Amino acid sequence: MRFSRSLLAASVGVIFAAGTTQVMAQGFTLYSPDISTMGNAYAGAAATAENASVVATNPAAMSRLDGVNVTLNNTLILAKTDIKNPVGSTPGTNKGDMVPRILVGSAFITFPHVLLDNLSMGIGLYAPFGLKTNYESTFQGRAFGDKSTVTVATLQPTISYAFTPSFSAGAGLTVNHFNGVLTSGVSPAIPKATQELSGARNAFGYNVGFLFSPITDMNIGLTYHSEVEYDLRGNTEVLNTPISGTPYTFNAKGRGNLVITTPDSLELAATYKIVPTVELKAGITRTRWSTISTLAPKSTFTASGVTTSVPLPAVYKNVIAGTLNAGSSSEVVNFEDVNMYSLGATWQVQSNLALRAGVAYDESPANKKDRNVRIPTADRAIYAVGANYALSKNTSVDLAYNYLSESNAHISRADPSKGIYQADFENTGHLIAAQLNHKF
Repeated sequence: MRFSRSLLAASVGVIFAAGTTQVMAQGFTLYSPDISTMGNAYAGAAATAENASVVATNPAAMSRLDGVNVTLNNTLILAKTDIKNPVGSTPGTNKGDMVPRILVGSAFITFPHVLLDNLSMGIGLYAPFGLKTNYESTFQGRAFGDKSTVTVATLQPTISYAFTPSFSAGAGLTVNHFNGVLTSGVSPAIPKATQELSGARNAFGYNVGFLFSPITDMNIGLTYHSEVEYDLRGNTEVLNTPISGTPYTFNAKGRGNLVITTPDSLELAATYKIVPTVELKAGITRTRWSTISTLAPKSTFTASGVTTSVPLPAVYKNVIAGTLNAGSSSEVVNFEDVNMYSLGATWQVQSNLALRAGVAYDESPANKKDRNVRIPTADRAIYAVGANYALSKNTSVDLAYNYLSESNAHISRADPSKGIYQADFENTGHLIAAQLNHKF
């Protein structure tokens, strides 16, 4: 009986699948939860104080908000992937478009003058990381990755203190819940065999921000989002796998765990009103993906978790469990530190209407050598437009649209147990978002 790779090792790399990076920022980071800055291609996010979403973008900016502010938003993600020039060791399909339509939302509320005149508080619920992919069951590269659903939900209580009218600082504790279901094929030689991992974990992190106005009409913001380490624990499962030398198959259920650390990031941003109705924005974000190089998962199977297609002596189940436990491996990703650069502008057309636009360049953390169907991502350009319309003195609506276009991502993979797979992935995406802001 041969089964050379543990289930968790073969599946877990998909957690870092940026293959559908149309859905997210590079790696598997979701873009800023503030729809107003989305209309500027995220330029100036850490230096902007327009609504309660500053809880996530820069907690120091809460000190610039008057009254109790509430912000609710949703973003519709429409992704498209064309797979061209596929070559594989076995036949299969390459339909692409493995990302379903996705709706991502967030909610924030801030309170001014809590206990002290210069102290503000807030809380937010948002998704800093996530992905969802689902290749067709006959995908030619299925052995290198198949289906994945990974979500990280963050609850962030936050405080901010204004030391002077022009300088404030803020910090928030992030309470994060990581949940995932991941599947992949075992080998092209056994197309019906599948493996699955499901797991969840809670972990803590923090955000820190500073906001400074050196001159009138200029803001400079700095925000740091900490890394968060998750010791994932969950279930592993192998289905429809042949027992070597027999016409029979087996299923196996076990336990697995993996330590995953989502990367930290540092954003520097600035905004400046060149005239009372026009504001320029710029930003750069550095994300330290190099902390992720090799994933080393562990899995444990027992004979009691093994079932065979026909009754077999107990010794077979012991051998199967032992072989699964001995088949450890690691997933090499070798991510690199990356930058995202953004420029934007906002034009206050009328007292109740503002128009926005921006462009950004987002680098991919995946290097060419280690890129595969789980990380078929390349450097990306973002083109954005947006608007803010005031429904009343205290209520406004933000709308934004992003078009994402990546350079060609070539994949060339070979593995003794999985065969070979080569293809060119061309990724594009559309993000359509709306946000409601209200001040009490």
